[in-house]
Amino acid sequence: MPRYIAFLRAVNVGGRVVKMAQLKSIFEFIGLSDVETFIASGNVIFSTRSTAVPALVKKAETALQQELDYAVPVFIRTDAEVATMVERKYTVFSAAEVDGAHSLNIGCLHAPLSAAAQKAMAGFDTACESFRTDGNEIFMLLHTSVVNSKFSITKFEKAIGASTTFRNINTMQRLAAKYPAKGA
Repeated sequence: MPRYIAFLRAVNVGGRVVKMAQLKSIFEFIGLSDVETFIASGNVIFSTRSTAVPALVKKAETALQQELDYAVPVFIRTDAEVATMVERKYTVFSAAEVDGAHSLNIGCLHAPLSAAAQKAMAGFDTACESFRTDGNEIFMLLHTSVVNSKFSITKFEKAIGASTTFRNINTMQRLAAKYPAKGA
């Protein structure tokens, strides 16, 4: 049975506190198996026979909206896709860029950005952060601490015309290590 990792936006930030047991319960209620959560930033691991990711996203978003009373964008990747995201950290930015930066974050998208959206994203490059896309992911290199950044995800999403949620590369590496691609 395929294993997936759901990345939830707007969980445990801005006063929206959600217990991981509640998230687990919501994902179990919609019929998913082997449900676990990973750290309190809205990462839910589960298995299901379904390979229809858009339908899984809709099902999870609907259940979360009903239970929490606010919209929670959901981005789902297979365990193999998460491993690939981690492996690509030196292909989107060079090893020297990544190793010389303060941190690297990966944002999930539902679909690749259009040329116009990529142009809008380029407008967010500053001395503090640089952005690149690779498929359905946005790689955000922070050149300084996030506390020094003026980055606004709300403005960013509006400019690119798409929702996203970011995770630090350390979180992604830990997820890939704890939940290796089945058969790997």
